[in-house]
Amino acid sequence: MALFRDHAPKQIIRNDWCLPIIKLLSDTNSTRLVYFGLPGIQALDIKTWIEYINYIIAIDCGDYNKNYKFYDVEKAKAEIKKLEDVLLTYEREDKINGYSLYMGFIEEVVLRGIDKKGRPFSIEQNIHIFNLDFCNSITSPFKLADLEGNIRSYHKTEVISHLLSTIKALCYLGGDLKFVMFLTIHSSMHDEEIQEYFAATKSAEFLKFLEFIKEMDNFEQNIFKLRFYLIDILSKLFTASGFIPEFLPTICYTGAGGDSNENNKLLCLTILGTYEKTPSSIASFTQKTDELTTSAFITTSGNFIVKKEDKEIQENKLLPQELIARLDSYKKYWI
Repeated sequence: MALFRDHAPKQIIRNDWCLPIIKLLSDTNSTRLVYFGLPGIQALDIKTWIEYINYIIAIDCGDYNKNYKFYDVEKAKAEIKKLEDVLLTYEREDKINGYSLYMGFIEEVVLRGIDKKGRPFSIEQNIHIFNLDFCNSITSPFKLADLEGNIRSYHKTEVISHLLSTIKALCYLGGDLKFVMFLTIHSSMHDEEIQEYFAATKSAEFLKFLEFIKEMDNFEQNIFKLRFYLIDILSKLFTASGFIPEFLPTICYTGAGGDSNENNKLLCLTILGTYEKTPSSIASFTQKTDELTTSAFITTSGNFIVKKEDKEIQENKLLPQELIARLDSYKKYWI
């Protein structure tokens, strides 16, 4: 994980993609929303969306040294204090109704249930916005010592699974469980792991998909395979936890630095999650996987989110609120 630097594509996604979705969900629920995520020390997402946020649950490691063995606790505490000052100011100005701030890496805070300050991690209210801005590879394991000192590998998919299970338990306390999840990951991946995953699942759908991408260059093949993997994994995690997943188009954009190097590409997935009570506890998944995994990516261009193949044509600007309004779960459960 590297220290975040704001840049134009991220600003467009934050303002022209995420904000309209958050406004729509807030208006639909007639309430301000609970945010969970990785806002970064500058809290740029929170600052942009603050009008629609009621409560904040934030996690930040504080020290972005890539060598986790040399994690600087004092530096981390100083950085976390900057984020806490932002949140405390919002609370004092009555812009939010409170916050919880945890210091550490999201894997250790969520999966071990305790942060680096020894504070127990808990979620006690429905989450409406998940902002999981990982920015590194979804397939890279994160190694940490467990509470007994043994080194364990943690994965981001485990974090997502645990979060979904945690908020599902809240359904018994009342209220509707509906949320949007923004998941940002680096386009790099361990192709061998993905191939092994689909070989183990004996997915005929994946074999058919490989035929679809075989004429693409290596980079295009990789990001299409990565998206297929993400959609397959996430749809299973959502439905197993009782949530209907509905995917909006995937954004592919260039990270900070401004060059279009293929090694600097990020994917942003947007998933609407809606709790569905069923006798099996497994939610439905009504979208067609082949359409989701073979559709064109979207990207940022100028001040717009557009279809990737039409990135110079402003008339093809995509409005995410209109895309959500067409989703089956939104029409059935949200309005």
